Amino acid sequence: MTTREICQYYGQQYDNVKHMTNYLKSLQERYYNEKVNQYVELMKPNDKLYHVRDLLKELIDIGADYGSFESAKITHKNLKKALKLLEGLR
Repeated sequence: MTTREICQYYGQQYDNVKHMTNYLKSLQERYYNEKVNQYVELMKPNDKLYHVRDLLKELIDIGADYGSFESAKITHKNLKKALKLLEGLR
């Protein structure tokens, strides 16, 4: 969905707020968070587990990056532990 459509979804006129980049970014984040939450709420428990595993794999693929995580090595290590624990659940 485009930024213009997201603005209209929330009752805003894009032409009136297009110069407010932080506001537009927050509207986009709000929209996508709402849509993801609606999707996750409809999932079955097993599907939610697979979703969490996929998210953990994405975070692990980032690696020990200090630009993404404040304590990158510890975070990366704990993410791998969490994934290993989830892999044991079937």
